[in-house]
Amino acid sequence: MKFFILAYKNLKRRKSRSFLTIGGVAVAVAVLVALLGFNAGYQEALTSDVDKMGYQVIVTAKGCPYEAATMILSG
Repeated sequence: MKFFILAYKNLKRRKSRSFLTIGGVAVAVAVLVALLGFNAGYQEALTSDVDKMGYQVIVTAKGCPYEAATMILSG
């Protein structure tokens, strides 16, 4: 219990240092939350853009040249 009393007295004695420390921790938490939100939004936008493009996959037989595959696909 003496530890908490000592900590409280030190917080009261050095008010400016305490406020700066609390402010620094608050800014760090705010930046972390903002970056995590930005990352989630960026990932969601990227996923939706890829889904909008659709699948563009050409399956060809082994050894089949690319020109022959495009002729078959275009008719």
